[in-house]
Amino acid sequence: MIVNRRTFILRQGRRQSAIEAIKATYARDPSTVKLRWYTSDIGPFDQLVMEMEFQDLAEYNKYWTAFDPGEDFWKGWFDLTATGGTNEIWEVVYQN
Repeated sequence: MIVNRRTFILRQGRRQSAIEAIKATYARDPSTVKLRWYTSDIGPFDQLVMEMEFQDLAEYNKYWTAFDPGEDFWKGWFDLTATGGTNEIWEVVYQN
């Protein structure tokens, strides 16, 4: 199993709008991929973190190839976020 962990830097004052955009978009996502979004209570300011679990890289590639929230989403997302962030893939070596 792998985890795709992405961090997004938000423009100041846009946290709630970004959370609302995420909820609306992923509520329409028909996939069964396990998804988590985080905000920090103690830690970096103006940052969102997303984690998705996939069985392997093939499932990861299939998901992201099919993901298309639409042009309106991307226009809004780029208004909410700043340049920067990360896109990491982690291998799960132990899970209880």
